[in-house]
Amino acid sequence: MSVWIYKKEKDRKTSIYLVEIPFLLITIILGLFAALIVPKFLMFSGFFLLLIAKISLFRKGIWRSFVPGLMSDIFKQIYYLGYILSF
Repeated sequence: MSVWIYKKEKDRKTSIYLVEIPFLLITIILGLFAALIVPKFLMFSGFFLLLIAKISLFRKGIWRSFVPGLMSDIFKQIYYLGYILSF
């Protein structure tokens, strides 16, 4: 893969530079970018799933609960998945 760089000189001459970028370098850069973004996304989505599971208890009128024992089965699974993704 290559990148073309255009540069204008003061005397209005245009120079074109071709910079070769190895495929492995692009893979490493994308991997580092994903390592910075993906954990934050997973933590946010885990918090969102925990919130959904807690809202199911709030709708039942249960305001204090620290365990998913009072949740229905599907919301227990959502709670556990959210907990795993958050931490």
